[in-house]
Amino acid sequence: MDSLPPPLAFVVLLFGGWVNRQQHAVIDYLLEENRVLRAAHGPRRIRLTDDQRRRLAAKGKVLGRRRLAGIVDIVTPDTILRWYRKFVAQKYDGSKTRRPGRPTTKPAIATLVVRMANENPTWGYTRIRGGLKHLGHDVARNTIKAILKDHGIEPAPERRTKMPWKTFLAAHWDGIAAADFFTVEVLTMRGLVRYVVFFVMKLKTRRVAMAGITHQPDETWMAQIARNLTAAGDGFLHGIRHVILDRDPLYTAAFRRLLRDCGVTPLVLPARSPNLNAFAERFVESVKCECLDRLVLLGEEHLRTAVREFVRHYHDERPHQGLGNELIAPQTTVIGTGQTMCCERLGGLLKFYYREARSGMGRVFAQDDVGVVDAFREKASATARASHVYHVASGASARARSRNHRASSGWPTLVAASASSRQVIQSSHIQTHEKFNSCRCSNLRRAPS
Repeated sequence: MDSLPPPLAFVVLLFGGWVNRQQHAVIDYLLEENRVLRAAHGPRRIRLTDDQRRRLAAKGKVLGRRRLAGIVDIVTPDTILRWYRKFVAQKYDGSKTRRPGRPTTKPAIATLVVRMANENPTWGYTRIRGGLKHLGHDVARNTIKAILKDHGIEPAPERRTKMPWKTFLAAHWDGIAAADFFTVEVLTMRGLVRYVVFFVMKLKTRRVAMAGITHQPDETWMAQIARNLTAAGDGFLHGIRHVILDRDPLYTAAFRRLLRDCGVTPLVLPARSPNLNAFAERFVESVKCECLDRLVLLGEEHLRTAVREFVRHYHDERPHQGLGNELIAPQTTVIGTGQTMCCERLGGLLKFYYREARSGMGRVFAQDDVGVVDAFREKASATARASHVYHVASGASARARSRNHRASSGWPTLVAASASSRQVIQSSHIQTHEKFNSCRCSNLRRAPS
C-alpha cells in the first residue's frame, strides 16, 4: 500500500488523536458514572439477570483478565470469565433434547416390595424377588435393594434381629386373654348398692364372657368363677395359656392357683398401669358409655339384663375398629337388598341397621330365634321325605299297571298310598309356609328406610 502524502498523513494523524481523546473522555465519564452508581447502591450485592451476565461476559472476554482488573468494580474478573465459560457451555447443552432413560419401577410393585420386607423380617433381596416372581413380577435384585434403601428399610441381616410388637403380639394372640372388674351403682329397695362385674376377654377375637355379677365379692365367689372359666368342656379359658390380671385384691391366691392347675398362667401387671390392659379397659369404657351410664338400674335383675343385651350387641351387631369395622360373631343372616331395617335392644338404646330381604322367602333370623329356625328346617325335611314317598309310590303304581303278573288287588292299595302321600305333602307345605311367615326376630322392629 502506497504511503499517504505528508500533508494528508498529518491530517489523518490529527483526526485520530482527536478521536482517541474523545474516547478517553467517554471512558472516563462512564467509569466515574459507574463509581457514583456503585457508591449510591452501597455495599449490597448487585443482583444481575442471566441476560445481563451474558452481555458482560461477552464484552469482558475481549478485554481479558488484566484489563478487567483495572476497570471492573461490581464483580471480579474471574466472575466475568466464569460467566463466559458458562455461556459457552450452554451452547452445547443437550439436556433439553435428551430422551428419557430407564423407566422407574411401578408404584404398585414398589409398594409390594416394601410390604413383603416389612411383614417378613427374615426375607432378603433374593427371597423377595422369588415372592414377586410367584406373583408374576420379574424384578431385579438390585432394583429391590434400591427400593428398600429409598424407603429406609434395612437389609435382612439387620431386620431379622428386630421384631415389632405388632408381629410379636399377633403370633401369641391365640393364647392370651385379659380379665378385669368394673363397678356399677344399682338402685334397690335398700338404696344405692355397688355391684361388681367380672369379665374375661379373648384378645384375638375380642369375645367377652361375663364371668360373674355380685355385690359381695369374696374368695369363695372368685374360686367358683375360676372353676367355671377353666371347665374342661365349655370353659371360656379352655385352650388359653396366659391371662392378664391387674393387682386387684380380689384375685386371691386360691384364684390364681386354680388357674395354674388348669394350665392358665396369670400375668400380673405392674402397679398403676391400666394401659397394659388396654383391650379390657376399652371394653369397660364401651359398656359404660354406650349402655350402663344411660340407664337407671333398678335391681340386680335389671343390671344383668342390661349387661346381657349389651354383650349380645357387642358380639353380633357392633362394628369394631380394631377388627376392620367387622362384627365379632355375626349371628344375624341377611338375605337380599331391601329397605333399611333397624334392630333395637333395651328400648332403642342399642341399635343395629340391616337390609330386609326383597323376596317373599327371604327373612332375617337372629340368635334368639334359633329354635324356630330349627323347627322350620325339620318341617322342611319332613316335607322333602313325604315328597320322596309320594314319588316312590307314584313310580310303584306305574310299574304295577305295567306288570300283568301282579295281583289286581295291589293297585287300589298303591293308589290309596299315593292319595294319602299327596295330602300329607299339601298339608306339610301349608303348615310350613304358615310357620315360616310367623318367624320373626323378637328383637327386631321395622323402621322406615
